[in-house]
Amino acid sequence: MLHPISTDFHNADLLRRLVDSGVSFVLVGGAAVAAYGCRDQTYLPEIDILIGPALQNARQVIGVLSELFPLQITAEDLAGAKKQLPVKLLLFDMDILTPTENENFPAILERSGRVMLGDLEVRVIGRDDLIAMKREVVKKQEPGSEKYKRDLDCLER
Repeated sequence: MLHPISTDFHNADLLRRLVDSGVSFVLVGGAAVAAYGCRDQTYLPEIDILIGPALQNARQVIGVLSELFPLQITAEDLAGAKKQLPVKLLLFDMDILTPTENENFPAILERSGRVMLGDLEVRVIGRDDLIAMKREVVKKQEPGSEKYKRDLDCLER
């Protein structure tokens, strides 16, 4: 069972705009971990999303963002594998990611679930896909990997 989560108004508004524009994405990171009940806090000031890497999807993302603030990035820069676009200005705190070369986004989307983020229903990465992502981070021993190890331990229970 997935747990409802929340974020601040600006992140929620950006997610709503992405949904309304037909952007293909799933929640990942701490928001997904919280949705699976593995974080004490279900209010998340920062949100991570994984978007479909196709150029048309990137165009939709850039279209939404460009309505809110000037951009120095194009859809061509965002499309493709293993991209990261931090949206950390004004009152937004979101990372927009694309899958690695080894990740099949249509399959990830098909295995995803639905979770309520405030009054908005959004897709959240499937538990097994989230576990696979967390395993990769823990294996690399990146900074903060202890937190990710705790997430992984909870998700695997």
